[in-house]
Amino acid sequence: QDATRRMQDEFFQNSRKAGIFSIAGDPMHPLLWSYYSDGHRGFCWIFNHTIEPFASAVRVVYQESYPEFNWSRWNDEDHLRLSFLTKAKHWSHEDEYRIVLPEVPEAHLAVVPHNGRGSTPLGRYLKVPDESLLGVIFGAGMSSRDRQRLASLAQEHGRTLQFFKVGIHRRRYELDLAECPPAEIFGAQD
Repeated sequence: QDATRRMQDEFFQNSRKAGIFSIAGDPMHPLLWSYYSDGHRGFCWIFNHTIEPFASAVRVVYQESYPEFNWSRWNDEDHLRLSFLTKAKHWSHEDEYRIVLPEVPEAHLAVVPHNGRGSTPLGRYLKVPDESLLGVIFGAGMSSRDRQRLASLAQEHGRTLQFFKVGIHRRRYELDLAECPPAEIFGAQD
């Protein structure tokens, strides 16, 4: 039992050095907008899932019980799935995908330090290639001023992005998605 406890402790300490980049599979789920986008006041990036690092994202498994390691079969266990790619079943509406960043990232997983300073791995972010960003979905409660800021940033950096907006459906518990042309973004006033 002491050996098992030592293995668990060591595994836990090593796991803390990894990072997780989470991606929602369904940008139209109302709950995700509610609690990940400041009550619909934020936005959602649209990425090309065929470009690295997104092409390496793995779908999360949802289940009723905590995953269990069989310590006697340590070398045969799928530690990544059990530790980082398993969540409680009641979160399945997220349809989450994850990119796990090991302490020393692989070549296709470029990272940048937190706030551009400091040493990795303490506070680091996954570097996203410019060409992977395709568009933005504005939340139903996002101010026109914030929409204009985001669209202006894209223009300043020479990016041609697609812009969309979500709206809360008037009769059903769901969201509507509509294209948001630049004329509408820059002509709007709060």
